[in-house]
Parts: sequence; C-alpha cells; structure tokens
Amino acid sequence: MFQREVDVETVLDSEYVAPPLKLYDCAPVTDGAAAVLVTSERVAEDIAAETVRVAGVGTAVKALAVAEGDLTYVEGADVAASTAYEDAGIEPGDVDVAEVHDAFTVCEALLAEAVGFAPRGRGVETARDPAERSAGWTDVRLNTSGGLKARGHPIGATGLTQAVEAYEQLTGRAGDRQVPDARTALLVNEGGLADAHTAAHVLTAD
Repeated sequence: MFQREVDVETVLDSEYVAPPLKLYDCAPVTDGAAAVLVTSERVAEDIAAETVRVAGVGTAVKALAVAEGDLTYVEGADVAASTAYEDAGIEPGDVDVAEVHDAFTVCEALLAEAVGFAPRGRGVETARDPAERSAGWTDVRLNTSGGLKARGHPIGATGLTQAVEAYEQLTGRAGDRQVPDARTALLVNEGGLADAHTAAHVLTAD
C-alpha cells in the first residue's frame, strides 16, 4: 500500500491519527482477495493436496455502542475464542500460531489478553519472543503473516487471509515465517464497530 520500506523510526515519527495511535499504527484499507476451499472430511480424502481441519468454531455479537463497553477488554473475542476452544477440546496454551484482527497496533495486544494468551495488562509483550515474555504468557506466535498492518486491510478478504496463513503454517509452507512444529492455529476476526461481531476458528493439522 505504501510501497516503501517502513522502519521503527518512521512509525514513531509519523503523525497522529487519534492519539496514541499514529499513521503506521493503523492498517490501510486496500483492495485484495483470498480464497479457501471448505469441504467435508469425506470429500477432502479425495483431494490431492494437504488439508487442515476446522476443529472448533465460536462467534459472539454485542452492542455497537462503544460507550457501553470496556475498551481495554475485548469481550466478544473472549466469548468467541472460549467457545471455539471448547468445541475443539483445547486450551489457549495448546495454540501454536494465531492470526488476530490487528487493524490497529493496540488490537493485537488486547486480543492476546482476551483469548487467553496473556494476563490482563501484559498483552503489550506480544512483540517479544515467547522466551522473553513475563509469567502467564503462552508460547503462541501471533500474526506471523505480519497482520493487517503489514498486508493492508482488504475488508472482505481479511478473515480468509488469516485462514490462508494458518493453512501455510500448519502444512509447513510458510517459508521464512514458519513456526516449527505448528499443529494448532487460532483465527480471530472482528467486524462492525470495535468487536460488535467476532468469529473465532481453531484449525489443526491433519
């Protein structure tokens, strides 16, 4: 979208959009497309390609009014992820990689807390290597694709692009981004104002 390399100094020196968020803290809205093939297990057996399994699904819907919620707690993601975990029979600590809806820098930190990867108030450590995070964090790797801020935010394709990244991680096709031995992924996508609607999916390697 910006068609140039962006370093840390550029991000920190950019203009405010809505303090404390600056230009490069916000995902650009751009064009794009993504596609996935979803089918039954029976049909998948006849497909000459590696597959992953949708092991758990959860959704949540809440009021649009921002003033009625706590902006430091993404309740919709908490509910949706908890449902997906239960559906899949796993805990947050079982997730190896996760793609979360980081339209703004702060979103990744807040979502890491909401879905159980980090204690409340410690989501900011998401940028650190798992070995350098404080007690209570899981070993999850977040937004290995670079997230919405790195690839732009093609509204309709955003969630499917998360699924593409999870597929590549779980099938060992992620190249330089590859997380070793990734077997379980979580996708968290939001829509509407704040977390008015949230969908969470657990994908596992076959």
